[in-house]
Amino acid sequence: MADKYSKFGPTPRTPSCMQRSHLLSIDFKVTSLTEWAAQLKMNPLYAILSGFEVGNTPGVCTFYDFLNRLWNSDDDHMSPHIHPLKTKIKKPKTKAGIRTIPLTDRACDAFREQRKQNFQAGIFCTFEIEGVTDFVFLTKNGRPMMPNALNNVLYNIVKNYNSCTDGTQTIEQFSSHVMRHTGCTNMARAGINVKATQYVMGHAHSDVTMDVYNHLNNKTDVKLEFSKFEKNGTKMVQ
Repeated sequence: MADKYSKFGPTPRTPSCMQRSHLLSIDFKVTSLTEWAAQLKMNPLYAILSGFEVGNTPGVCTFYDFLNRLWNSDDDHMSPHIHPLKTKIKKPKTKAGIRTIPLTDRACDAFREQRKQNFQAGIFCTFEIEGVTDFVFLTKNGRPMMPNALNNVLYNIVKNYNSCTDGTQTIEQFSSHVMRHTGCTNMARAGINVKATQYVMGHAHSDVTMDVYNHLNNKTDVKLEFSKFEKNGTKMVQ
């Protein structure tokens, strides 16, 4: 690369040290050259590992200049920050599936905690699906987590739990879609209006909400519903 540098001006940085430092930034998952240049100044170990003298490290412009000179081509060969995926967003079966779902404070806290864990682990969303990005639930490489991946996580959780029991309190394997049924049933148990539940579930007809997804139909649930009469002075005969 010597022929790519001018003979005038200050002595350029050694290309091998620049390349080593750039590879270190990738290994430490620092995606911003500006941030990495700052880290070199603040952390002497990073400077030493790169081959620079402590207190005499390159700035961000030097890194950009090095990367521009590294490729002997008009094409910068640099990957975009956001990578589009071939996966498509699955459209809902009916127009009722397109809705804005309200979230409880507890659910919002859970999403914030997940973002916090992603940040602490150095995981950032670098992919998009049909123009949509900034997903919350991500894999280790920043891809949005797909249903199959989530189901594999649930499978391993149940498998590990069952291996720790004596066989009398095992849990049947279930998928993420089963949890949708559970959510519908819990909304019914909480006394949420049927039409409100239908909206949240995204069903075009309430009979689907009540007959397919709502599993509030066993003896315990019936007793619980009738116990509400007792609050008004009505006694239930068992």
